[in-house]
Amino acid sequence: MFKLSPRVWILNAAAVLSGQHGAVTQQAEQAGCSRETLYEHARKVERRLVGGPAEELVSELRGE
Repeated sequence: MFKLSPRVWILNAAAVLSGQHGAVTQQAEQAGCSRETLYEHARKVERRLVGGPAEELVSELRGE
């Protein structure tokens, strides 16, 4: 199974949330995953930052 580090999840989310033209495609290529994966990571990171402490986010990301 392909696992991405929490750092990559955050970079993926940043690319999505930045709103810069081409940022999602560029980050997807660098991370070696799909653009849809970046959007999923952005949703999860945003949801976790709004709903709970950072430690929970890191634990969840490591678990996945």
